[in-house]
Amino acid sequence: MALSVKPLSLAERAQLFAHLAAMETAGVPVTQALISLVLPASAMAGVKQLQRLLAQGLDVASAGQRSGLFNPLEVSLVQAAQSAGSPARLYQRLAMQYAEQAKQAKAMRTRMVMPL
Repeated sequence: MALSVKPLSLAERAQLFAHLAAMETAGVPVTQALISLVLPASAMAGVKQLQRLLAQGLDVASAGQRSGLFNPLEVSLVQAAQSAGSPARLYQRLAMQYAEQAKQAKAMRTRMVMPL
């Protein structure tokens, strides 16, 4: 059951996955990687829940789902990447995708405000 947490924004998702990618590439276990993750306070409740679930022995995909940090597509992708080996490349691709989406959303909001 997912914790009642506010969904991460696109920028926060990009930051989360970029951090996970860098730490995975460096060989840092995800439990240790989350200790150094810095997100806005509103997102940290989900991160703390993710840490607790990982400590209980859940895999990253399941813990991400139950903590409410990962959406269903991300859960499926992370499960597949875990089965194939290291999820570092997936994390990096997700980080880049979410960063681009955040950039586009910000640009759109800026263009919508200008006419006003």
